[in-house]
Amino acid sequence: MMGPPVRAISDLPDVCQLRILSLLEKSEQPLKSATSLNNGGKGPAGEVDSGPEASFVQEAGTSKSVFQWSHEDSPLMDAVDTLARSGYALVQGAVTKELVTAARSCADCALEGEMTAAKMGGGAETQWIDQHFRGDRRMWLKPAQVLQPGWESFQALTQMLLRLKQPLQEAGYDVSGPVSFQLACYPGGGAGYVRHRDRSPSSPHRTVTVLYYLNPEWTPNDGGQLRLFLKDGASIDLPPMGGNVVLFESGMEHEVLPAHAKRFAVTAWFSEGAKQDASESGGGCSGQEAQAEGCSNTGRTEPTVPSKRGDCLNGLGKGSREAGDNPALETTSQKTSTHAVNTIHPSAPHPPLTGPSHSLSPAQRIFVSLVCYRDSECRWTVKDLFRKADLPGRVWVGIVWQIDERDDCEFAHLRGLDEDARKRVREVRVDWREATGPCWARHRAQQLWDGEEFFLQIDSHMRFAPQWDTKLLAALAAAETRSPKAVLSSYPPPYEGLGAAASIPEDSRPTFLCAKEFGPDGLLRMTGRRAESRGGEPVRSAFWAAGFSFSRSAVIQEVPYSPHLPELFFGEEMIMAVRLFTHGWDVYAPPEALVFHQWSREHRPFFRESRKPDLKARAASERQVKSFLCTERKEGGEVCSLCGAPPADSYSREYGLGDVRCVRSFAEACSVNFCRKRIGRETEEQVFSTERTIR
Repeated sequence: MMGPPVRAISDLPDVCQLRILSLLEKSEQPLKSATSLNNGGKGPAGEVDSGPEASFVQEAGTSKSVFQWSHEDSPLMDAVDTLARSGYALVQGAVTKELVTAARSCADCALEGEMTAAKMGGGAETQWIDQHFRGDRRMWLKPAQVLQPGWESFQALTQMLLRLKQPLQEAGYDVSGPVSFQLACYPGGGAGYVRHRDRSPSSPHRTVTVLYYLNPEWTPNDGGQLRLFLKDGASIDLPPMGGNVVLFESGMEHEVLPAHAKRFAVTAWFSEGAKQDASESGGGCSGQEAQAEGCSNTGRTEPTVPSKRGDCLNGLGKGSREAGDNPALETTSQKTSTHAVNTIHPSAPHPPLTGPSHSLSPAQRIFVSLVCYRDSECRWTVKDLFRKADLPGRVWVGIVWQIDERDDCEFAHLRGLDEDARKRVREVRVDWREATGPCWARHRAQQLWDGEEFFLQIDSHMRFAPQWDTKLLAALAAAETRSPKAVLSSYPPPYEGLGAAASIPEDSRPTFLCAKEFGPDGLLRMTGRRAESRGGEPVRSAFWAAGFSFSRSAVIQEVPYSPHLPELFFGEEMIMAVRLFTHGWDVYAPPEALVFHQWSREHRPFFRESRKPDLKARAASERQVKSFLCTERKEGGEVCSLCGAPPADSYSREYGLGDVRCVRSFAEACSVNFCRKRIGRETEEQVFSTERTIR
C-alpha cells in the first residue's frame, strides 16, 4: 500500500532529507527555500540518521557556510585515537571563539525566546516538556530547524561533528546507527546532573557521546564541570569552557557538578546500527528518556520537575518495615527497649556554616531533602510543606525523583505550587531501573543543598502541622541548650487519606524511638511509642530515624550520607545513628508531632518488590553496617570484632565513624549488644529516666 503523497522535503524521513541536502551542497547549488524544509515548525520527529558524507547545509541562498575550517587538520580527528585508548578525550579550543559566541547567541534566542512555552507530546519539530513537568531548557536539533536563517553557527557545528563518524568507525566503534543532537541549558543556581551512563536500559544503542560547550566567559567559580569516572576508579573534572569538545564512550559513568551560572552544551549521540527507543525521537510521555548531558538539571532559579514518577526510596518508613506495619504505633505490650526516648557530601564548595546560636532568626533558611521512588504522594507532600509553613519563603526543597517516565507522568510533577515556591525546588530525575536504594538517593539529595542554615530530611509521603517550620526551629533551640550538636528525630505518627483528601490527626503527641528486635539478617529493628502527653522539652534518644531528621546543616558536612551502601534498608538508620553519635551529635525527640507519615504502601510500588534485588550488594552493605556496630576502641583506633567483616577503619573516613565518642558508648546508651544481638533493659531508668512518659 502506498503512503500519503510527499508534498515537501520535510515530509521525508531525516535520513532522506540529509542525503538530498548533502547532494545539493556537493553541487554547490543554493537552496531555494530553507523555510519549506521547516514546514511551519512541524517537521518529522525522528532522529537524525546520516552517513559520513551527510551534513546540515548552509543558509538559504548561499553555497558555503559563513563559518569554515579545515576538517582535515581538525584536532577532533586526532582525539578519536585518544578516545579509543582512554575512553575519553578533551579537545580544548576545537571551536573558534567567533563560532562559540554566535552559537551561544543563537541558543539563547532558541531557548528563551519564542520557544520557551513548554508543550508535551511527540511530533513537533522542537519537543518541549510542560514547565510543570520540567524547568530546564532543551530542544532536539533537527535538520529542518538548523536549516533556518540565523542557525548558520549550528549548521557548522553539526557538520563538524557528523564528520567524526568515519574516524569513529575506523577506530572500531559501531556508529552505523542514527546520530542525534540536543541543545540544553543549565539555568544556574546549583543545577546539576546525577551520576549516570548515557548508554543505559532506556537508551541501549548509544556508543559515543560528544559534547561541545557554548560558554565563552566560563570561570571555575561558575561550576558545572563534567566529572568522568574512569575505569581505574579515579575521576577527572573537565571544564565546560566555550570551544571545548569532549568525547567519551557512552557507557562511561559521569555527572555534571552544580552550575552556578548559565551553562550551555550541545550533545551528539552516535549510536550502533540498531533501532533506537522511541523516546530518543522525542516520544514518550515527556520525551525525556534520551537525556543530554544537561537534561536532568536541577536549579533554584529554574526548577525542574520529573518526567517520571516519584516516590521516596525507603528511608525510615518505607524501606525499613514490612508491609502494613506502623512502627509509630507500637503498644507497650510488645517486648521493646525504650531507651530510644531519652559526597557527594556536597560535590562543590558551599558557604561555611555559622556555629550554633540559641537565638534562631526567622529569616534563616531550611533545606528539605526528599527522595521519591514512584510515589503519587510526593507532589502533595511538597505542596503541604509550603502551604503549612509559617514562613514559606525560608523553605528550599531538593528532590531526587526515581520514576518511570511513561507510567508515572500523571503524578510526577509539582502542579499546584505557586511560582515563588516552584523556584525554590531543586530536582534530579533518575530512571527507576537505576535506583539502588535509599542511601544513594539521600546522598544525591544532600548534594542539592546550597548553604541553607538548617536541614530537614523527610520521606515523600508526609503531611505537616501548621507553622511546622517555626515550631521545629523553637524545638531545636531548646535541644541546643543541652547539646550544641542536636538533632530532632523520631518516627512520625500516621496521617489519614491520600492526595488532597489527606488529613492529619488531632492527636499531636510525639513518638519516641525504641529498640524492638533483631531481624533474620542480624540487624536491629526499631519501633515508635507515643508519649502520654505533648509539650515539655525535647527528650534525649539513642536512635535516629531517616524519615524525619531536623538539625543544623553542619550535619551534611560532618556526617554525609554514604552513596556506597546499595540495597540497604534495615541498616540505614543504625549506621547513621552510630556515625552521628561518634561524631558528637545528640538525637532528641521533639516535644510534639509536627510531621506525619503515610505508613501504608498500597498507593505506591515498593523498591524491593518492583525490581530484581542485587543480593550480593545487599549482603555487602549489611556487613558494613555490622562492622560499624561491632567495633571496639583500641589503641590503634576502632577495630572490628565481628568475625569475617572488614575493619571499620578500612571504610572511607568521609563516610566512616567519628572520633568524638566510641562505638561502645553508643551501644551502652542504646542498651543493645549489637554483636550478640541482645536488647537489655538494665540501663533504661539510669540513662533515660524521662522515658517514663511513654505508654
